[in-house]
Amino acid sequence: MTKRDLPNGLQTAAKRRRTQNEQEGGFDDDIDEEQRTYNNEIREHDQQHGSQVIPRPSLDMCAKTGYRPGSILQIYMKNVMSYDECLVNFGPTLNFVIGPNGSGKSTMLAAICLAFAAPITCMGKAALKAQQLIKSTKDALEVRVVVKNFAGMPDLTFKRTLTRDEKLGRFFINGKSATMKEVRATARELDIQIVSMTRFLPQDRVKDFTTMSPKELLITTMEDVGYQNMRSHYDSLVNQQEHSAGDEHRLQLATNALADLDRRRNDLTDKIAQLEEREKQEEMVKKLEKVAVYSKGIFLKQETERIKAEVAQLNAASKDLAEERETLSKKMSSYQQVIKTSENDMSQKEEKAKQYWRKYRELRNKDKEIAGKMAKHEGDFEAAQRRLDKHEEGTKVLQDKVQEDQSKYTAMCRELDDPAFQEKKEDLKAKLAEFDKDYSETKQVVRDLEAKGRNESDKADQVHSALESERRVNNRFVPVQRINMNLIQKVKQIAPPDQFRYTLPAINTVRLKQNNVDDQRMVNAVVRATAQHFVARDSSSAAQIMRVEDRITVREISKPFEEASRNVPVDRVRLRGYGFDGYILDLIEGPDHNLAHLCEAAKIHAVPYSRQGLTPEQISKLPPSLNRFISKNMLYTIKQSRYGQRYTSTKSEPIDTYPPKKDSQIIYEKVPDRSQEQELQEQYDELVQRLRPLKEEVKIAKSLLQDKAHLKTETVDKLRQYRTREGKKDILAKNLHTAKVKLKEHVENPPAGIEEVKALIEKKRNETRDEIAANMLDRVKVIKKLGQLIPDAQKDAIALARANVLVASLRSRYAEVEAERAQFKEKFQRLKDRYKAAKAEYEAFMANKEEVEPEYVLFFEELKAQYDGPDLQAHVDAQIDVLRQELTFANVDMDARNKYEEVIRQAQRTKQEVVYLTNKRDNAAEEMQKIIDVFVPELERIVNIVSSRFAELLKKKEKASGLVVLRTAKEKANPNDPGPEEPLPFSQWGIEIMVSFREGGNKCKLDGTTQSGGERSISIGTYLLALQGVAPVAFRALDEINQALDAKNEVIMNQHVADTAADFDQQLFLLSPKLIHFNYPKKMRILTICNGSGVATKGATGGSFLALKHLQQVFSE
Repeated sequence: MTKRDLPNGLQTAAKRRRTQNEQEGGFDDDIDEEQRTYNNEIREHDQQHGSQVIPRPSLDMCAKTGYRPGSILQIYMKNVMSYDECLVNFGPTLNFVIGPNGSGKSTMLAAICLAFAAPITCMGKAALKAQQLIKSTKDALEVRVVVKNFAGMPDLTFKRTLTRDEKLGRFFINGKSATMKEVRATARELDIQIVSMTRFLPQDRVKDFTTMSPKELLITTMEDVGYQNMRSHYDSLVNQQEHSAGDEHRLQLATNALADLDRRRNDLTDKIAQLEEREKQEEMVKKLEKVAVYSKGIFLKQETERIKAEVAQLNAASKDLAEERETLSKKMSSYQQVIKTSENDMSQKEEKAKQYWRKYRELRNKDKEIAGKMAKHEGDFEAAQRRLDKHEEGTKVLQDKVQEDQSKYTAMCRELDDPAFQEKKEDLKAKLAEFDKDYSETKQVVRDLEAKGRNESDKADQVHSALESERRVNNRFVPVQRINMNLIQKVKQIAPPDQFRYTLPAINTVRLKQNNVDDQRMVNAVVRATAQHFVARDSSSAAQIMRVEDRITVREISKPFEEASRNVPVDRVRLRGYGFDGYILDLIEGPDHNLAHLCEAAKIHAVPYSRQGLTPEQISKLPPSLNRFISKNMLYTIKQSRYGQRYTSTKSEPIDTYPPKKDSQIIYEKVPDRSQEQELQEQYDELVQRLRPLKEEVKIAKSLLQDKAHLKTETVDKLRQYRTREGKKDILAKNLHTAKVKLKEHVENPPAGIEEVKALIEKKRNETRDEIAANMLDRVKVIKKLGQLIPDAQKDAIALARANVLVASLRSRYAEVEAERAQFKEKFQRLKDRYKAAKAEYEAFMANKEEVEPEYVLFFEELKAQYDGPDLQAHVDAQIDVLRQELTFANVDMDARNKYEEVIRQAQRTKQEVVYLTNKRDNAAEEMQKIIDVFVPELERIVNIVSSRFAELLKKKEKASGLVVLRTAKEKANPNDPGPEEPLPFSQWGIEIMVSFREGGNKCKLDGTTQSGGERSISIGTYLLALQGVAPVAFRALDEINQALDAKNEVIMNQHVADTAADFDQQLFLLSPKLIHFNYPKKMRILTICNGSGVATKGATGGSFLALKHLQQVFSE
């Protein structure tokens, strides 16, 4: 079974634990650890009642006062936020609190959180701390809330005091000191729920309501209007369903293990059978070994007798071979004598034949020499003919060459003697001289202009170098420390702090989040350049401070803190990946205007830090945006070279060089004198202006010089052509003289005549023919003598061959006889040795022979009768070897019997486990069904009541409709599918709010994206009011639920609130920035906040609240 096949998707114990954590505290991200622990204790207490229902506290309304138990009667606040001291009384039903923005409406809700020990993050601000509620000019606060108690019991007063140094402060109930746990337990007895968003909804948590998942909305609704241990029942159902899935998985595993044990038992049964077969084979091996010993004696006796008979046979065969050897020896002697005589005759005739043959080869070689002479004579004649033809052709070629050279020479002389040719040559010489003169003059002008330009450029470079040096000096920051308390006093005298909005230097007023020396050093290292600034928040303050005699710097804030700290080089996740701990801004806090100044001037939001330090490899991988950072008490600056390369500044500043001083320290910047810099800049600009026309003149002069050089080169090329033609005349005259000399020598030396050559060659031919005839006659004589000698030699050769063949056959047989004799000797010796060994072995065997049992003798006789082969002993040994080899390679488990017994024991234990898990599953299912019988009907009743009330209230708005759905099954992919719905596990149950604000439109699930802001506000408020009709509660608080509503819908929403509070007689707080005209119920109480700038306070105590019981004058119309 795979993980995904497990029921409800609960595959592992780890996921079950995550789901349990989600149920227990996954939706309580905004509560502290103590509140979470207290909630877990409550749930554990409720789970002890099992399937029993613990009813909600009876919050019956007091007939005399109209208040229900848990209703808030009075709130007293001292030094809370913007209030110095305030006391306010509330009515039993609707309390409408109105006041402008920033007047302190939400401060009343914060006071309720403090009094009932609820997490201050319930206000919807994750970063808010309880100490931040203390008024900025005070060090401690006090809050008292008077609550209506059950009938016949005195009212309860919850009091809490808190100082800036305390983490939780002190709690009191009716004047007696109490713990946070006791305060929360008392509030729970009165059904006061501050953490629940359906009971207590500040304006900053309205948007969180729309993002709640269906499961979160279900849990919140159960805790709000369900019976007291309804949440515990829900957790029990979820846990039991998860555990049942795990037990079912364990049961399946145990069942599979039992089946596996049955399979292993069957396998071991087969292995035991194999083991018994092996034991039988071992017994057969022992029996065959006994038989082998008995048969060995019989075999030794028979072997001894057989070897003795073979020895007698070898002796007879050896005598026959000796006789045959003598006969062959005599025949070989007679044939060898014949061979010797024939070989002598053959050698004599062979010598004569060789002599004749050598003479014949000499005559044939002589014929070849004569033929060569004849061929040479023919070649000499042909060569003489070719020499004559070649001589005639050479003469003709030389004559044509002389004529051609004579014509070229005559034409060249005619051209050079022409007067026009000489005139053109002289003109070119004159032009070349003129061009040389112009080129030299132009080149000198270019050199003069370049020298002048270099002088001016050197002057400009010197001025620019001095200018840059002066700039570096002026731009260098020279910090000067000066402790001058009188300066601060002067500033305060000229610009009193209570009249002008400014602060002391920012570095002296910001606070560290942790009192850490290293953090102080890192902050000082970054903001040292801005420490001399007095921060002014308007122009009038800046003007006043500038009147101080000493030179100081004033900076006016131009951006708010959020805008100044907005742009960071990289996000904090990537920043930690580079090895940093965070930005410098993370180490310090308020006031915000000083932080805005430090972000704008010192970029503290863009300078990261690392306490451990970065390695060189990490520094090399930093992006270009991180050009300043702190690494292990060193401030680094990343610079860029002129070639685009990034490198770390070698002037890394140790942070320890700037220790923190007292608050009276003022650091200011020395203002540099830039007059010298301006003078150098003017000189440099003047030199640059003078260089521009000079560079243009050099450019023009170089262009003109290139033109002159081009004309000069063309003239030189033309003049070179004329001089080349004059030199060609001498070359042509020399060629003509050479051709005439060659022609004369060729004519004076002709080859010999053809007739003389013919006579000489014919004479040589006749002499050669006579030599050929004489040589032919000698060859014929030699061939005749060879013809007589060859037949006699052939007859002798045939006789010799026959004799050699006979001798070879006799020798072969003689060798075979000798080999057989040698083999017989060797075999005889081996048999003799074997006979001795067999005889000795037999005698030894008989001496040590043991008595063989009759059964082995009978077994031997049976084997002998069954075996038809020649060697019974070898057959028995072969069977023994086969059986031993099978035993050696047989894969038999020798411990099979023990394993079989162990498998039987494991199967018994597994059966017991299967029985236990089956009973446990049945008991859990029974207990789970009891809770379902109580939980599901009550939940469906609550959802039906809420849905009907929700739809009824929403109908009063035009074209709006809605309902509340309890989601217990998966939505079908095809709504028209007639098949049954797939039920969801309890952990995925949820409540969905379905609304539609269009006539005839489909109802959509309420979320943070589908509906508009006004539609979400109407849906949330309507759902909270629908909960009022389910069960009475202590009180509900809604802070500006009319956000994003237009005037018409705002009236409708407020009317719903008023009617609901009046219909169900339950205390409800509605906070709004304005008073709206609608039908007010008689029991409604309107509280107007008169607190803030521009609002005059009234009343004897100068309080911040004004109770208005009658508003006839306001709404007289």
